[in-house]
Amino acid sequence: MIMKKLAILLCTVAVGITSAFAQTILRYTPSTGAGQVYTNLDTAYAQAQNDDILYLSGNTFLFGYNAVEKKLQWVGAGIYGDSTLATGETRINPTNPGSNYFAVRPNAGGSAFTGINFGGFRLNDCDVAGNISLVTFVRCEFMSDWISLSYTGNFVGSTLNFRFQECIFNTFVTGNGFQGGALSNITFDNCIFSRGLFRLRTGAYTFNNCIFWATANGDAIQQNAGCAFNNCIFWDAATTSLLGGFMDQGNVFSRCTFSYPSIPVGGSGPNPTIVSNCIANVTTPFANTNGNYNYEDADDYHLVSGSPALTAGSGGGQCGIYGGTYAAKAGWVPFNPHISVKTIAPSTANGQLNINITTTAQTH
Repeated sequence: MIMKKLAILLCTVAVGITSAFAQTILRYTPSTGAGQVYTNLDTAYAQAQNDDILYLSGNTFLFGYNAVEKKLQWVGAGIYGDSTLATGETRINPTNPGSNYFAVRPNAGGSAFTGINFGGFRLNDCDVAGNISLVTFVRCEFMSDWISLSYTGNFVGSTLNFRFQECIFNTFVTGNGFQGGALSNITFDNCIFSRGLFRLRTGAYTFNNCIFWATANGDAIQQNAGCAFNNCIFWDAATTSLLGGFMDQGNVFSRCTFSYPSIPVGGSGPNPTIVSNCIANVTTPFANTNGNYNYEDADDYHLVSGSPALTAGSGGGQCGIYGGTYAAKAGWVPFNPHISVKTIAPSTANGQLNINITTTAQTH
């Protein structure tokens, strides 16, 4: 009965979508099957209760809060233009560009974000003490100048738990690196990084089947410790030194592929880097990157036929985003049912409005 009610509510929202992409939020409460439609994200968030689901249409939404403090599921229409032609992409921007960050606080532990482009927002360090249970970001895109994944203070005993799956980082990813009392436990599965990593040093950071390159010379991977890179691809952006200093402190590179003539990581001292079963000199791994080193929707990061990266990963599998447990799906479409085709007549015929809406879904 609850799913039937939800289907009716979603269809109600769908009928309201026009060619201009209506800005609509459906707040759905699974425990009661009740739902309410909003046109203002701040209002929807203010009235939401823990465990509610916020379904966001394709549009750009303004959000006026600098901290998320409720356990919610946020479900957007997607981030990739070709896959969201019927609905438009879902983007969340700050209401005040001067306060363009938000933090996930402990009360929001267990939240999930799917299919959302955080256009002007920085995901920022948590500014209060307390454990943050697992927060997941799936098929999201981050586009601000940087995001920071840590705590602002040395909150002894606090642990931040994040997981990013099939996300795109058009931004610099950093951690505080010096707050030893508060740890970050973060996993990245099948993600794309077009900038660098900096000071991910306090806690555990695991990268599975990710792709890294640096767009500019200042976008290196540097001053990180305790990172594990498994089945990843490191692609040198022509004039950029991707792997920078201080990469010899407890990092592990396992079954990774490098475009460099030789693997440019080493280690010395009491806690050296470990390089295991990696390969070098794979200079053209991808099907099509449009001849440049900037992320674009039209880029194709499938591996070219015959590439050694096709079998260099664990168990003879692929390196990069299309291998591993969470193999990426082209188009970055959210898991939930979404509108793939819509045709709404501009006027009635014989008193009837012809509407044709096709929805699709996928298990992964």
